[in-house]
Amino acid sequence: MTRVWQHVGWRGLYLILFGATFILLGIDPPETRPVYTVAEMVMPLWAWARAFQLAGLVAFVAGAFVRSPKMVGFAALQVVSSFWGIGALVSAVVLDVPEAKASTGMVWLLVSVAILCVANLIEPVVAAAAVPQAPEGWRDAVRG
Repeated sequence: MTRVWQHVGWRGLYLILFGATFILLGIDPPETRPVYTVAEMVMPLWAWARAFQLAGLVAFVAGAFVRSPKMVGFAALQVVSSFWGIGALVSAVVLDVPEAKASTGMVWLLVSVAILCVANLIEPVVAAAAVPQAPEGWRDAVRG
C-alpha cells in the first residue's frame, strides 16, 4: 500500500477525485437556457459536456497512472473550469442575462484557482523511516 501511495500522493488523489467529478458533470449536458449564452457562443453545450469529460479523464489518468509530473491533469481541469467560469461571469455581468448569476461564474473561477494552488504544491516525499525496514546488519546476525 505504501508503494501505491508513493506513486499517487496527495496531488494525484486530488486529480483522481476532481477528474471523477468532471466526468460526472459531463454525463448530462445542461439544457439550453439564457444563462449559457456565452458558453453556447463558443461551442454547443453537448461539446462543453464532452470537454468536461475529457478534462476529467485526463486528470484521472494523470492522477492514477502518471508518476510525475502531473501538470497535464491540472492544466486540463483548469482550462475547462476557467472558461466555464468566465462565460458564466460574462453572461451575468456584461450581457446582463436575467437568469445568470455572477456568483456562479465566481465559484467556477475559484475552483480554477484552487486547482492552480494544488498544482503548484510540492508533493511531500514519504520518508524512508515511514516504510518498515529490517535493522542494519540483520543478515550477519542471522548467519551467526
